[in-house]
Amino acid sequence: MMEQEHNSLVKSIGQFYIVLLRMTNGGDMTDKILLPTELTAENGAKAALIGEFVEEINVDCAECGGDGEDPMAEDLRCWACDGAGMYVRSVDVSWTTIKAIYAAAVEHFKNAT
Repeated sequence: MMEQEHNSLVKSIGQFYIVLLRMTNGGDMTDKILLPTELTAENGAKAALIGEFVEEINVDCAECGGDGEDPMAEDLRCWACDGAGMYVRSVDVSWTTIKAIYAAAVEHFKNAT
């Protein structure tokens, strides 16, 4: 198939899909957008989303071993965690987790229609 014919076919299929969506949604497309059913590196999702989401986790303080005490300090509180025994660290949400959340959302909305 020549490139022009291919592009025309893709355009026709896309227009048909939009018409079909409008028919099944009463014509209201104001709050709808088309998204891929799966996030991949190939469709650009990984580059767009990786590093965009973070979560906070509690980490035991390495200086006091998590007990919050420093026997060498005057007030016995760990200098690194100020006696808390831990600190909060921000970490990126993993790509695997992002894909799983997205897949669950796709499944939810697919079943809702």
